[in-house]
Amino acid sequence: MHEAIRRELAVWLTTELPIGPFAELGSYDLNGGVRDFVPGIVGFDAVAGPGVDVVVSTTPPWPAEHGGRYGALIGASSIQFCNEPRGWFELAAFLLMTGGRLWASGCGTSCHTLHSTSPNGLGWRDMWRLDDRYLRMWGEPFFDHMSIVRHVTYGHEDWFLTATKRGTK
Repeated sequence: MHEAIRRELAVWLTTELPIGPFAELGSYDLNGGVRDFVPGIVGFDAVAGPGVDVVVSTTPPWPAEHGGRYGALIGASSIQFCNEPRGWFELAAFLLMTGGRLWASGCGTSCHTLHSTSPNGLGWRDMWRLDDRYLRMWGEPFFDHMSIVRHVTYGHEDWFLTATKRGTK
């Protein structure tokens, strides 16, 4: 996780004060992860490894014991590596309880750098540079109050999304 993402996540955690339990989607720890400053977070990823507690796919079935269990979900730069971004949002919604908070980040459309990810035994690559239109198209079926902010740091564009899982219990 690079420093700009770490800073934005720290701001969200201290200003939003989301309630737990916490989950991380895309938790394989390649270069320092969320677990470093959110103790007890449950890590989900497509491959097993450091920082991963539960291996999942972006298509159901998902482990029922984790459905609707989490008050906050963090996805730091994971959706850009996902083979199915809509499935990423659907899985995030499955994991979150109604009213749960989502925080996600990724590379903006002006980023031309191909970043590394987990050992990636699935053949996925850093391929998505999402604009607001796609984030809303894939996220709005599951989330309300979507806020998307873009930052450019040292010439690198990132987006940061926050949202609330919709629905009733």
